Amino acid sequence: MNIYIDESGSINNHTPNNKFFVIALIHPANKDALKRAYKRFVSSNHNSLFALDQNKFHPVTG
Repeated sequence: MNIYIDESGSINNHTPNNKFFVIALIHPANKDALKRAYKRFVSSNHNSLFALDQNKFHPVTG
């Protein structure tokens, strides 16, 4: 059985503007179909996904 889990948000008191903490679980009926769909999504949106991560990367410290 494969279950994929992801979370987003924060549950600490250090970020008061972040009001939500979300947990998602996926139990695919066909894990190979999920893998193909994920690869298709990433390859077709690679530039947009890369741009979203640029604000999280410091050029000096990494």
